[in-house]
Amino acid sequence: MIAAIALVTLLVQGQPETGKLFSTDIEKPQTKYWCQLPESYVADRQWPVMVILHGAGDTAENFIKFWSAGGSQAKFILAAVKSRGQAWDDSDGDVILAVLTDVKKRYSVDADRQLLLGYSSGGFMATRWGFKNTQYWRSITAIAGAEPGAGKDYNVAKARGMTVLVECGERDPNMGCCKSVFEKVQKDGFDCASNWVPKMEHSPLLPEAAVWVYEQLLKRLNAPIEVIKRARKATSEKRFGEAISAYQELAAQKDDEKAAKAAATELAKIEKTANDKLADAQRKLEKGDKPGAKKLFEEVAKYAGLEAAAKAAEALKELR
Repeated sequence: MIAAIALVTLLVQGQPETGKLFSTDIEKPQTKYWCQLPESYVADRQWPVMVILHGAGDTAENFIKFWSAGGSQAKFILAAVKSRGQAWDDSDGDVILAVLTDVKKRYSVDADRQLLLGYSSGGFMATRWGFKNTQYWRSITAIAGAEPGAGKDYNVAKARGMTVLVECGERDPNMGCCKSVFEKVQKDGFDCASNWVPKMEHSPLLPEAAVWVYEQLLKRLNAPIEVIKRARKATSEKRFGEAISAYQELAAQKDDEKAAKAAATELAKIEKTANDKLADAQRKLEKGDKPGAKKLFEEVAKYAGLEAAAKAAEALKELR
């Protein structure tokens, strides 16, 4: 029901349907980028965004098609940027930031989960320019091309807990620079991983290359400690539906008992608050204060996924 309402809202506002590819124009700097929202996208939750940079001579539209199916299923917002020329240059950094800013204005983006990925020329750009602008990125992924920034840039990235992924085909002529970069970030203590794809040349990218990237990113973004951190942030910002969903998912886990117990504790706190508000609403209703009761019922209804929220929805029907 919530997803359906969110989808109707998107369509009413003239925004594209979830799970579909679409393009958006920006005036300053003048550019067009391609985007895809996850099929399950709803505006009342924050989502990770992955900004992707194409290879030399390619287009943003072509490049996003390769990543789109996995991005939709992996619940990422995808944004594909086009360089000004055939290949990427550091002067194109303003275009990347303009696209990131525009996506954040239009959609619900989690600023702590902004990911940068580049292939070939885009991979060189993602590392060379990305390491100089680490304040924007949770992770940098370089595929078939990598060139990191100066040593001082690493210190900033490491302090933020940045993840660095390096991937290349075993038959790719850029294998040497990719291995060199990976060895450097590994030596410098980054959270990093590499993948040397058997039989893959420089072009085309093979589907298993995308599978590996998504697996690595999701493993890190969905680690219990990360989920709890996001849920607490959502609670503090009164995005209770998002927090409840995260805690319920963790509480059901059997692999990490400590995380499951912590999630259950946090969930119990939220449930108590919701139940207390529901009880207050019922008391107001008994006293004849329908406006006051309705206001409290509507507040409890924000706690989607709880039994108290379901009771509030039924009570609101009776009030109407």
